[in-house]
Amino acid sequence: MTNANDRVVDNDMARALNSVWQSKGVAAEAFEFPESMALPHDVVDVQQPTLDIEIVYPMLIDLVEGREPRLP
Repeated sequence: MTNANDRVVDNDMARALNSVWQSKGVAAEAFEFPESMALPHDVVDVQQPTLDIEIVYPMLIDLVEGREPRLP
């Protein structure tokens, strides 16, 4: 899971790692929160003032449970 709006981590490196895992036969899937959601770096912390957990948390649950997340 990456966040297109994240300026703290290197999403390209995360994508490369995912590709390596896939090349080794790991069933690794990728999902990226779109930049248009304007999410902060930490998309899990309920204390983040710019994070709308009512939108993000259901998406995270979908991902964990193997479903395609519903974008707002």
